[in-house]
Amino acid sequence: MQWTHDQQTAIEARDGTLLVSAAAGSGKTAVLVERVLRRLEDPVNGCDADALLIVTFTKAATAQMREKIADALQKCIREDPTNEHLLRQQSLLPFAHISTIDSFCADIVRENFQNLGVEPDYQILDDHRLQVMQEETAAELVEQLYGEDDGTFSELCELLFRGRDDRKLIDTILELDAVASSYDDPERWLAGLYGGYDPAVPLGASVWGVLAVQNARRIVRTCLETVTQAERLIRRDADVQAKYAPFFAEERAALERLLDAFTGMDWDALRETALGAAKTLPPKCPTVRGNDTYEKNAAQQAHRKNKERLEKQIVPLFCSSAAEYAVDAAYCMPLIRALSDAVIRYRAALLARKQAANGYDFSDISLFALRCLQDENGEKSEYARALSARFCEILVDEFQDVNGAQYKLFSLLSRDGQNLFMVGDAKQSIYKFRQARPDIFISLKEKFPLYSDGQYPALVQLDCNFRSRSGVTQWVNYVFSQIMYSEKERLFEVNYDAREFLRPAAQYPPSAFPDAQLHVVQYEKGGEERIVLEVRYVAAWILRQLDA
Repeated sequence: MQWTHDQQTAIEARDGTLLVSAAAGSGKTAVLVERVLRRLEDPVNGCDADALLIVTFTKAATAQMREKIADALQKCIREDPTNEHLLRQQSLLPFAHISTIDSFCADIVRENFQNLGVEPDYQILDDHRLQVMQEETAAELVEQLYGEDDGTFSELCELLFRGRDDRKLIDTILELDAVASSYDDPERWLAGLYGGYDPAVPLGASVWGVLAVQNARRIVRTCLETVTQAERLIRRDADVQAKYAPFFAEERAALERLLDAFTGMDWDALRETALGAAKTLPPKCPTVRGNDTYEKNAAQQAHRKNKERLEKQIVPLFCSSAAEYAVDAAYCMPLIRALSDAVIRYRAALLARKQAANGYDFSDISLFALRCLQDENGEKSEYARALSARFCEILVDEFQDVNGAQYKLFSLLSRDGQNLFMVGDAKQSIYKFRQARPDIFISLKEKFPLYSDGQYPALVQLDCNFRSRSGVTQWVNYVFSQIMYSEKERLFEVNYDAREFLRPAAQYPPSAFPDAQLHVVQYEKGGEERIVLEVRYVAAWILRQLDA
């Protein structure tokens, strides 16, 4: 197979940690299999099959990976049937650690059950049994909290969970528990929640103040993007351009001054800027008599949208003064502490119930595995050091879907972070509902330099698409760049600029049919839900293609 330069780098670079950003259709699986095969083939600088840890997210992907590696190795043996090194790798392959994250964590727990207080024959709870256990535990805890209440808990419920029953309170406890379970130290994360309400921390320096300013800057950036689009549009009508070009130049200048004003930590000064933000724009659109074109109407709408954003989106972010916030924070801090303490108690009660039933969920097993890999000071345990010595490389597929606990686990298993091979694509993250953290992938991608001259850790970018026609990739690039791009400041998890573009590399014969089509499905209020309409439309379209 003919590999591209970047694919070749991802296959051959072995002397340190690599992060491979692999776009859709870029041959990610083929590259991963080839990298493994090259390591198994090499009798000098390679490694044995059972010295690799290859982690995927699903059982199907695990089976596929094992099969592809076995087939590739068998092909090499057919070409060189007397090669003892290859035959040895084939005999070791059944013992290779190719598994899901959950399965690997389960192996660690079973090796260390006596140190964890876990029975070796524990079961994984099915969804129904787990849900019943969670609901019963939360309901019992809420009853206990009401019985112990000194006024703080009832005040919390009155503030946050008004209603005829405790459903919202129980749901909040369950949601916070789910989020906490994705961190390497859930109790510490929960115990730190109320720190965001410390009245001693000035509002401008608090997590809320920082987020408010970030969001305000994001909104102003969106307004600037709207001005850019409007300026591009009015060029199509000379009369509209003559009137509106100076107008939008003035609006752009006002927005840029506003952006500069949203800096620093003097909250009350920032608030004053926010409350008067809409008034900094030109007050009225210019008049173009006798002209009712699309360009004129679009220009007017762009200005109205910007004023509306500044009035309805920025102003609410700065709804209170620094003094008012300090009073609110002092009031909220003990209430949020009561909530986080309640979730910590819930976790302990649920774990006791699980232990009594000798059944756990996958997040429990992941956290048990982490306990085995760390000592009481949070440092790498002797057991973790032994595991690290066992694996010459740790290869993680779909890395964009790991959570904080899983990333910590891989870091502890590695040789001081020097032998990780992580493959993923932040644009394809699909497990946020299971607390996946694509921001981990994104932060490493921004931190690691592109691979050059054997410098590690490094980033390798696979952006060639070998799956689709060029018209398809051009359409995807156009749509994504319109909705996920900002020139100067990232507004989305992925800033879809030229560095993220798919590059067509597939060879197809010419076709008389369009590579991409845009279908608009009309939605009427009171009719079927949008998702139902879309499903019906797509199904009908597929049937028409099959009939044709």
